[in-house]
Amino acid sequence: VQRIASHSAWKWFEHLRHPPLAKLAMNDLVCRIVNVLHDGKNCPRVGCIEQDAPWLHIYSAHDSTLVGLLCAFQLESPAQWPGYASYLKVELIKVETVTDEEEKELEKDETEATNSNSNSVRHYVRFSLNGEILPSRLFLVEEKEEGDDDGLPSHMIPLEHLTAMVQDEAQ
Repeated sequence: VQRIASHSAWKWFEHLRHPPLAKLAMNDLVCRIVNVLHDGKNCPRVGCIEQDAPWLHIYSAHDSTLVGLLCAFQLESPAQWPGYASYLKVELIKVETVTDEEEKELEKDETEATNSNSNSVRHYVRFSLNGEILPSRLFLVEEKEEGDDDGLPSHMIPLEHLTAMVQDEAQ
C-alpha cells in the first residue's frame, strides 16, 4: 500500500510541476492569494481605513489542491504527501532596512529617527506546509539578483518576484 501511495504522490507532483498544467489547475486560486497578499501590504493595521480588513484568510481544500498550490508556486516538494488536516501557511513579512546614516541618527535621537519615512521597506512571502518551511525553486540563493543580497534566507520570496511569476503565467 505504501508503494502505491508513494507512486501516486510522485505522479501528482510530476504532472502539476509543468507550469502549463499548474496554471490550468490553480491559476484562479493563486491569483486570489497573491491579491490578498497585496491587500495586506497596502493596508497597515494601525490606522487602516478598512477596519474590517481581515488579518487572516483561511481557504479549505483537499490534499490534491494543496499539492496543486505547491506546484503552482513552484515550492520544493514536502517530505511526504499532505495528510488529513494539512495546512499551507502563506505569510507576508514586512522587512524594513535602515541605512547606516539612519542608524547613526537613531543613536542620536531615537524619536526623530523613528518618525523618519526614509527606511527601505520590502515585502516577502514565506510558505510552509504543516510547519515545514518550503523554499521556492524559483528563488534559490544562487538565483538572487546581484545587489539583492539582503541577508535573508532563500525561503523568503520577494512579493514583487512572486507577483511577476503569477502575471507571466497568467498570460
